[in-house]
Formats: sequence, structure tokens, C-alpha cells
Amino acid sequence: MQETLRRLIGQVSPALAGKAIDSSVSLLELGLDSLDHANLLLAVEEEFSVKVLDEEAGQLVTVNSLVKFLKDQGVKV
Repeated sequence: MQETLRRLIGQVSPALAGKAIDSSVSLLELGLDSLDHANLLLAVEEEFSVKVLDEEAGQLVTVNSLVKFLKDQGVKV
């Protein structure tokens, strides 16, 4: 799941494609702006067939938080 998320981050921000990403570092610190974040969440919704509510979106700021969210949604690792 983390590798898929890293791939999606690389698609949203080509500068990060193929680079090592610390799962605990905020997406903002990695260089994603608010539009990139929104596009990433849309990609996550599509890739994993989940729905991210607006109130949840602001909490999904690291790869770790995205993994936890997806597990909570019942997505298998």
C-alpha cells in the first residue's frame, strides 16, 4: 500500500517520482501544495475505491496517515 501511495505521489509531483519518501514527513514538507494534495486525494479515492470526506482530508497529511485511513476504510494491505 505504501508503494502505491508513493507512486501516486510521484504522479502528482513528478519531482518526487522514484525518490525515497519518509512516511512520517508531511506532504507539504515534501513540496506538495494544496492543489497537489487535493489531486493526490482524488487519485487515492480512484486507486483504492474509497471516499475521502472534506473533514478527513485535512488530517491526511503524511503517507502514514493515508495508510491508516485506508486500513480504517477496510482496504487490504
